[in-house]
Amino acid sequence: MNLVQTLKTTLKPVLGRLAVRAFPGRVKAVEQHDGRSRLGALDRLVRFGLLCRLQEHERISRSHFRFWAGGEGKAFAENYRDRFESWFLSDHVLIVEELERCLAGERDRYDCLYEIGCGDGQVVNYLSTRLKAIDRFVGLDINEQVILGNQERYAKPNLRFCCGNAVDWIPSHARPRSVFMSNGGVMEYFSEAEIRALLRRIATDFKPSMFALVEPVAADFSLETETVSRPHGTEWSFTHNHRHLFTANGFRVLYERETMTAGYRWILMIAKAGE
Repeated sequence: MNLVQTLKTTLKPVLGRLAVRAFPGRVKAVEQHDGRSRLGALDRLVRFGLLCRLQEHERISRSHFRFWAGGEGKAFAENYRDRFESWFLSDHVLIVEELERCLAGERDRYDCLYEIGCGDGQVVNYLSTRLKAIDRFVGLDINEQVILGNQERYAKPNLRFCCGNAVDWIPSHARPRSVFMSNGGVMEYFSEAEIRALLRRIATDFKPSMFALVEPVAADFSLETETVSRPHGTEWSFTHNHRHLFTANGFRVLYERETMTAGYRWILMIAKAGE
């Protein structure tokens, strides 16, 4: 983490808490915000201050859900399309290469790949062309406007986009012999309990299946000694021990690599449930 990122991580919680105290009127506005429009800079700081005051991880997760399902999520998908090339294709495409190797070792074809939190759809679109061992691809996101845009942008017979929360949508729609994927920081907005429940459901009802992820990890989080997820950083998102979560919920890890991208620490991992 560079100096600027360190300062942001250190100062933002302090400024957020001060903003909550100094602007009680903005606190009420933020709490009543319906998510359809973007928050201003001060309101975003107030929101962060409110997040830092929350102790219950499920409440933090629900706040993230509302944030990404609204105007902020749509704006992010529109404004950060360059990360497909600067982050994914430059550093994180390694996960695709390893997934190809894992799939090549399977006796039977895998039916579908579901990308959780697909955003602007560039990654799942790329995968739908590259991964010849999979027949169908689904991009899943909680932001309805983003999904509608993807449905207009990409017209391919093997690719479709659906709106929903993965915790609820996957148990109702997924099938065995599937690959689940998250990329670029998605599972960091799910609580540990939500991830555990999702992994257990996949391992129980949809095996054999694989899960490939590219997720950030807090700079001070020990993957050797820490197993409990905790909020951190300038978004108050969760840092998880994904190896622990996989192995504790019916998966075995096939591939693991740690890397640095844009000054942040990332974990690349593939795990499999069932034989």
